[in-house]
Amino acid sequence: MPNGDESALEQLFELELLKGIDDECRAAVRKQVEIRRLSPSETLFEVGEVSDALFVVLAGELELQLPSEHSDECFHMGLRSVGQTLGDFAFINRSRYLVRAVAYGEAVVARLSAAAFELIGDSDQDARVQIYVTAADLVRRVILAHMFNRLFDTLSVEQMQQLLEASTLGYCRGGDVLFEPGSPSDGVHFVVSGRFVTEQMDEDGVARQISEFRGPSIVGEIGALADSPRLVRLVAVRASVHAHLPRDAFRSIVLGDAALVTSLARHTLHSFEKRVTVQEPVQVRGQSRTVAFLSLQDDFPTHALADGLRGVIGNTTSLKFLDAARFDADFGVDAAASTGFDGLLDHSIARWLDEMERQHELLIYAGESTRTPWTERIVNRADRIVWLARSDTDPARARQALELLQQIFDDQRHVPRPELVLLHPPGHVQPTGTSRWLDLTGVSRVHHVREGDDEHIAALARRLTGGERGLVLSSGGARGYAHLGTHRFFEERGISIDHVGGTSMGALLGAAIAMGHDHEHVSVLSEQFARRSALFDYTLPLVSVLRSRRLTDFCKHVCGEIHIEDLWTPFFAVSSNLGDGCVVVHDRGPLWKAVRSSISLPGLFSPVPNDDGRLLVDGAVLNGFPVDIMRERLGGLGTLVGIDVSRVPEPLHRFTFGTELSGWRVLFSWISPLHHRIAAPRLIATLLRSTDIKDVERKQQQRDAVDILVEPDVSEWDLLDFKDFRDISDVGYAATERVLDAVPDLLAELPARQV
Repeated sequence: MPNGDESALEQLFELELLKGIDDECRAAVRKQVEIRRLSPSETLFEVGEVSDALFVVLAGELELQLPSEHSDECFHMGLRSVGQTLGDFAFINRSRYLVRAVAYGEAVVARLSAAAFELIGDSDQDARVQIYVTAADLVRRVILAHMFNRLFDTLSVEQMQQLLEASTLGYCRGGDVLFEPGSPSDGVHFVVSGRFVTEQMDEDGVARQISEFRGPSIVGEIGALADSPRLVRLVAVRASVHAHLPRDAFRSIVLGDAALVTSLARHTLHSFEKRVTVQEPVQVRGQSRTVAFLSLQDDFPTHALADGLRGVIGNTTSLKFLDAARFDADFGVDAAASTGFDGLLDHSIARWLDEMERQHELLIYAGESTRTPWTERIVNRADRIVWLARSDTDPARARQALELLQQIFDDQRHVPRPELVLLHPPGHVQPTGTSRWLDLTGVSRVHHVREGDDEHIAALARRLTGGERGLVLSSGGARGYAHLGTHRFFEERGISIDHVGGTSMGALLGAAIAMGHDHEHVSVLSEQFARRSALFDYTLPLVSVLRSRRLTDFCKHVCGEIHIEDLWTPFFAVSSNLGDGCVVVHDRGPLWKAVRSSISLPGLFSPVPNDDGRLLVDGAVLNGFPVDIMRERLGGLGTLVGIDVSRVPEPLHRFTFGTELSGWRVLFSWISPLHHRIAAPRLIATLLRSTDIKDVERKQQQRDAVDILVEPDVSEWDLLDFKDFRDISDVGYAATERVLDAVPDLLAELPARQV
């Protein structure tokens, strides 16, 4: 080693950063250090290069530069002088450099390998912490510069410096409010990372979401322009980073330049285009980048579940799994996971996790079944919260863990409504008792997963990554047998469906699909349903034409004693409440009763009374094609396939009767060979058709909301031609094949498609 390098090494170990390491460590580190000498304007590393070492300045200064994305200019991010580190953030995160490092004059730096860094950290935790804090300080400025660079494509070096000096960077926890309605417009806010929503309060005091903002985006610019009070509340949905630019600086820097005003207008218009109005109280849903697994039992195989998910989606989606131990190892500081929000390393941890989320399409956090700083942190960062439990244990055993974890939720204003993964033993045939878990946990949905079942793991992976596939089956009487053809097509092509919903005939066939019956079995059931003796039990028509006992028996025959919440494949059916005129969505309780309610054509079959006083009839009365319900259940993500036979036009007939008609006269004309047959529609067909022709505008909206719409041409069949179910099914198969073969990418396994 040259004498100059020996001298530089001695200088390295005299720096405040390394004074705390012991002699043994010093001797080992010497072997892992390389001395580099730089000429004026020489580049040490470039933006985008992968970091493999940490640098320490021993002499001179180096400038940190961020090249403009839109010009040849470089923005000044700061200087690094003697004793300070370089490339620390990229090195800690094992990622690419965010800036360029250029020698200001002649300079000397020490290059520390990863092994040297580990030796130093093991010998002196304070040195490691100091490096992390330095990295966090730099990244604040770089993060702001990257955001401004992306939002404003004409920034000069001077304007960038002005924005950086005038802006402050803030870190929010989920539920933190940045401004309230009526508060003065003191400037604009920039969303750097995470997620924010704007809310308005309705007359009942319920918060309703107006817009959602993810980085990089601008919020509050209208109020700053108009100098008017805030009209909405801005709330952080999860752990997020934002920047604030005071009003005076906003006006002088941004509004004082025509090109920047143009960029501002473009982003404001884009924000308005994405704005959505939510009719129900705000629920945090959306594209999942972070999922928090919280085990309700100490013996739950969380690691095995994560490994299974990685095996399914690892080839197409970047997945990272972090529990407390894995985080400590990757972050490089012992017990870092125990750091609270007020700890010294809090901001460094937050920036590190932000970078992990940026690098990976899905980050799964795993927490303990008790309240710890790590569990609090991951709950605060989660887009989705998933409880984990074994199905063969008593739900009451999880009560204590739920109560402890609920304390975390109580401290936060915005928490995603938890979901539940119930893990079933290998070979388990049918889930049971799910209602007890629902009553205990109050989760939004349950994911049944059979241990060791690759198909079940793949389905869970699609749901967690927003790639879920929903199938919606419309009403339509006998024409609904086209759904059976769609089922056969999916079965032959090996296309898995993750969620099924339907109305009337769509509910009946959808239930059979959700139960896991193959096409041949459903065909046998369809043949039974096609027999008049299976349905038609006429009675005195005071309530309905049919007694409906045979329909009830058939629904019980198809569904058995299974409850909807116990299905491997999630399912819902739709019926209509005669009492209040509202749609009823059945996603719990006896499956047979949900199907019986959904298919109860008014006047033909008797209504179904519920214990709560509701009187239920055919779902097609109010929603014959429940695309909106499925879209809500998929959280606006995934791929939604809709099979609609409810809009098929009826053949034109010339009816010869007037404004009054005797049923006896019609019957006599039909059975007498000596009289002209009166052309009149049959009662049952009229009742069926009356549910399909109403609310044309809403049905068009439903059709527009599906990703893949299949409309089999079944117009040649009457609504009561149940005997022709095989022919109708074949038409459904051909229509599904024609449509899906034209859009194969929409049913790709992964990555998820967001709509």
